[in-house]
Amino acid sequence: MRGLYAVAYGMVKLALRTDAGEEKGLRLVGAGETFGAAVMFLEKPCPVDAVALADTLLVVLPAESVFALLERDPRFARSLIASLSQRMHGLVADVEASALRGGLQRVAAYLDAHAELCEDGAALVRLPTTKTVIASHLGITKETFSRLLRELAQLGLIAVARREIALLDRSGLAELARNGPAPR
Repeated sequence: MRGLYAVAYGMVKLALRTDAGEEKGLRLVGAGETFGAAVMFLEKPCPVDAVALADTLLVVLPAESVFALLERDPRFARSLIASLSQRMHGLVADVEASALRGGLQRVAAYLDAHAELCEDGAALVRLPTTKTVIASHLGITKETFSRLLRELAQLGLIAVARREIALLDRSGLAELARNGPAPR
């Protein structure tokens, strides 16, 4: 069905897949987020696979209803344009990271961008899905992702406890994400 897909709860992975079965994760879509707008507007086949990573409820807003709402409500139109612009900005940042940054920088940037502040002021990242999915999104293998997490822990920047990662030195992690590792 042509329309805008909204995730009521759960998580959906959007990924490109080759005929050989290789995959490049593009985006994780969580509760309250949407996908499919570009396909809805362009009336072209969807170039990505959408796979639920957990128990997920999708709500489909039919294209005709979305178009009618766009004509009636300028705030909704601006909000949808802002959402599409944010996604495009994110994709450009992902391409830049893949082309111009090493794996360690990409992992550091991912952790810094996904950190949540706890009540005690500590910064924590709860991995929203498996290491395999996150690694694919970052353009590395699961094994490389695990190795780079260990390297960041050895540098004293993070501490890993299963799917929770404490940022011990967030400013150092952000510096590494921006400028890469210091020359040795």
